[in-house]
Amino acid sequence: MSKDRIPVSSIHPGKTILEDYLTPLGIKPEKLAKTTHIKKKKIKKIIRGEKRISRDTALRLGIVFRTSPEFWLNLQQHYDLEVVKRRIKPLVKKNPDF
Repeated sequence: MSKDRIPVSSIHPGKTILEDYLTPLGIKPEKLAKTTHIKKKKIKKIIRGEKRISRDTALRLGIVFRTSPEFWLNLQQHYDLEVVKRRIKPLVKKNPDF
């Protein structure tokens, strides 16, 4: 795997929104934006993986999709941790003395 790519195990929550909710339900991002009162531009950036899901957004998505806000925040945290791991792991060497 290239160093520039995010591991497959870490999927941005925006991809989950698109693939597990919008596409199967036939909902366009514009409709989600209108329903949640989140700007279209922000929704589109989240779906493209360019913007994080905030607590406010997680709450709104939870209401609309009948999930918990924690579901969305956990997806975001898992993704963020995987991204940081990829950057940090090569820098921090294992020390046999620890």
